[in-house]
Amino acid sequence: MIEPKTTVLLVDDSSTQLALIKAYLSEDYEVLQAEQPEVGLSVARQSHPDVIILDLLMPGMTGLEFLRGLRADPTTFAIPVVILSVAGSAVIGDEFDDDVFAVLEKPADAALLRQTVLDASRSNQWHTQT
Repeated sequence: MIEPKTTVLLVDDSSTQLALIKAYLSEDYEVLQAEQPEVGLSVARQSHPDVIILDLLMPGMTGLEFLRGLRADPTTFAIPVVILSVAGSAVIGDEFDDDVFAVLEKPADAALLRQTVLDASRSNQWHTQT
């Protein structure tokens, strides 16, 4: 029996970044994309990805507002989130320390990003099995 691929949702307002990250991950993961955080929340609620990679600095709804919405919804609150942003951890306050799996700075190192997504997906599998 073939196991389904792990699903990763990318939320970033830059189509260039989306394409780059998708290129890094698409061989091993099913990759969903959203250029607007509002769309990303809808996709997360409908598809229940295993991991979300999130930019922080986006027009309209910020990444932190996205994270608040994600954590407030019982169907999405446990999805591991990897922050990938030029802002890094500088804009994440104490409020969100427990809400993110990892924080990586752009530009992303492909190997580090793949390993972080793998670790996050394993963490999610452990949470869904217990």
